[in-house]
Amino acid sequence: MASILLSLFTLFRTLPSKYLGRPRSQGETYSDAVGPDTKRFLAAGKSGVVYEIDSERVLKEYHDDDACGTEHLVYKRLDSHPNIAKVLEIRTDGSIVLERGTPLRSICRAPFANKVPIETKVRWLRYAAEGYRYLHTHDIIHSDVGSHNWILTGQDCIKLIDFEGCSIDGGPAGSCYE
Repeated sequence: MASILLSLFTLFRTLPSKYLGRPRSQGETYSDAVGPDTKRFLAAGKSGVVYEIDSERVLKEYHDDDACGTEHLVYKRLDSHPNIAKVLEIRTDGSIVLERGTPLRSICRAPFANKVPIETKVRWLRYAAEGYRYLHTHDIIHSDVGSHNWILTGQDCIKLIDFEGCSIDGGPAGSCYE
């Protein structure tokens, strides 16, 4: 059982380096390491595009200023939490650099998904619930709940992502469940 998860993590960590971007050199900022030649398209949503920077980071660029503002407000309100993806940098253009994980939806749709033990799946659900509980204690409602907005990190931890559609302090939500 554990060997299946280990195999999954090994697969994602052993991709050829040409797909993982280049590592930062000492003294280089995240922004310095992000350029057209170092990012690869991963996903697009209603408010932005996510690019791979390297095996540990992604860049989210926005094409909707309101969504950008909402996501920035959420991250500024929250302290670090083990079940919320970490913002590593808010860039001057408004884009953000986030920690990277594997979207749980892709794991659940993989051919080996039925081999993941139920105990592991329940643990993942608990991690997600803890993340939502934390958001709610800060008067934030994540309006786009689902495995497409959960990432699994290399430490076998589920973290919530994609906060641009959240309701803050009872305000309107910019997203809804898919």
